[in-house]
Amino acid sequence: MSAVSDKFEAIGASPEQIEKELGSEESSERKTLFLKMILDQNDVITHIMNKSWILYETCNNNPFYISDNPITLYNDIDMGFYGNLGVGLKGIQIHLPLSTTLTLAFTCPSIAERAIKSKRQVEKMSVMNPQMLHMLKSPSELVKYGEAYETGVPMKQTAENVRFLNSLQVTFSEQYVFSEKSDFSLVKEMIANNESYKTGPRMQVN
Repeated sequence: MSAVSDKFEAIGASPEQIEKELGSEESSERKTLFLKMILDQNDVITHIMNKSWILYETCNNNPFYISDNPITLYNDIDMGFYGNLGVGLKGIQIHLPLSTTLTLAFTCPSIAERAIKSKRQVEKMSVMNPQMLHMLKSPSELVKYGEAYETGVPMKQTAENVRFLNSLQVTFSEQYVFSEKSDFSLVKEMIANNESYKTGPRMQVN
């Protein structure tokens, strides 16, 4: 709650406004509000627990970024005006870096279902019609993707996928992006193309 108070102050709220909204420092009102904020996460927790979990892995030479706002959301389904980043929406992917080389993803179950179905189709084709495998793009990767969901074995990421996951860290970061390697070329490139990446996502009210 102190961090929330500091944030309000940083954006121009007066001490009186902060106290009115949060209660005075160390007050029972502020402590009650803090506990209420935790309890209000029940719905979010339920959504997270109902997701399909998968680990993404990279190498030390191409590490994952992490930012000061590390939980990122992505959805490739266009849902129009209302947006597509709700934690309960079809197609949602939620990412949390765990270390330099591991990221945990909570994905819509439909994504896992497709991955497992594709894996089984490749395995069936390998037995029934192996000469057709060349028609598929990266059949071995399809098998590994499905296995990652089925067994929990981390899914090795291509350099392109690591770049994408790191770009989400830049997009959602508030001020800071961290990397084990002193290589922030992606950050510089993204900010050069769009200065809004200098700050985190902002709610806009018209």
